[in-house]
Amino acid sequence: MVSNHGQKSYHAYFKTDLTQPDAVVFETEDGNFFSFGLKAMAYYDASSKNYHIISRAKKPRKPEVEGNTITYSNILPGVDVRLSYQATLLKEEILLTPKARENLPDPSTLGMKGGDVYLVFLTQFSADTSLAVYADQRKISERGRGRGGAGELMFDFEGEEKIDFKSLDGELKYFLPVDFAFMEESSEKADEANRRRIKRRFLSTEQGNFILAGVPLHWFQNQPPGTIVFDPSVNLYANEGDAFVYSYYPNANCGSSTNLYFGSYASNKVYRSLLKFDVSFVPEEAKISSAYLKLQL
Repeated sequence: MVSNHGQKSYHAYFKTDLTQPDAVVFETEDGNFFSFGLKAMAYYDASSKNYHIISRAKKPRKPEVEGNTITYSNILPGVDVRLSYQATLLKEEILLTPKARENLPDPSTLGMKGGDVYLVFLTQFSADTSLAVYADQRKISERGRGRGGAGELMFDFEGEEKIDFKSLDGELKYFLPVDFAFMEESSEKADEANRRRIKRRFLSTEQGNFILAGVPLHWFQNQPPGTIVFDPSVNLYANEGDAFVYSYYPNANCGSSTNLYFGSYASNKVYRSLLKFDVSFVPEEAKISSAYLKLQL
């Protein structure tokens, strides 16, 4: 698949087996890439940095394709993965159904206790080694010699920030935005009670690079019955000119969202949407008599 958006475009490639390390490839127009495959669901202890695999992903039956969306069903017991090919982003949704929620083991039976246990998905990934990787302007990987030789990306990061992949001269190529988990039925009006920022833990091992991405188990257990969506994405760097911000996460720029929000929801959390208009085509000497903006809810 190919997406074109103004001066920016990208390619995406998909394999039928989502468990392969390069099952999905996101490639920019100048050849920079990010590839990944889903490996397992696990519990992660944020205090000890240890994780325990609950179940390993299996090769799914033939994925279903509808329009710009490809769905891998039951890749983990009760877990579906939906990938949507959009204008400037490759959107991934991991859907944890009620069946999967019911079958989660008690972490204490695995030697994990306390409030630092996260439910995470373990993804193996590769990225172009000509790029440097940053979180909130802090370099978290660099090109150099690693466990497997020259040119590896070596990571030391855990957090919830946006992750930037930049060329060595500082040009932003693509990024992993701030991501959220939420109840599928309430995603349009989600506040902190049913919308939780996803934490990532990057690991570099002899077997490759991995991301553990998930939310605190206690948040997960306190959600009402239903399907919970984990909503990560890979975004092409493009000046979309729109974003929304909200008071619960004042430092988050949700420019990767496909929606715009405004007003107040539960707990008096305030949303504001921002729009940028390109008027560079208007001559400096022009006199503007009127302008119109049409919005549709």
